[in-house]
Amino acid sequence: MDDCKALMQFGRTDQISMWLQSGARYGCAMNGEESDILSFELSEFGVTLSFSPTYFTQINHQINTALVSQATELLKPEADDVIVDFLRIR
Repeated sequence: MDDCKALMQFGRTDQISMWLQSGARYGCAMNGEESDILSFELSEFGVTLSFSPTYFTQINHQINTALVSQATELLKPEADDVIVDFLRIR
């Protein structure tokens, strides 16, 4: 059994999503099937962050909460404001 098949079997057995990158810079497959949606919820702010496994995102809950708290404090958004986080990929 090759490494990829062993990892996929491990994921299925232990009900873990396995994301493998086949060499393409931005391509990933989950459990051998194309998928590009992951999410992380910050319930304190009523926000769900969607991202791809090839994006950098801070999913450490404590640090992410501190980052969003600081941004909210600095921006002081009104109820109808929209805050956008731009990601630059090189």
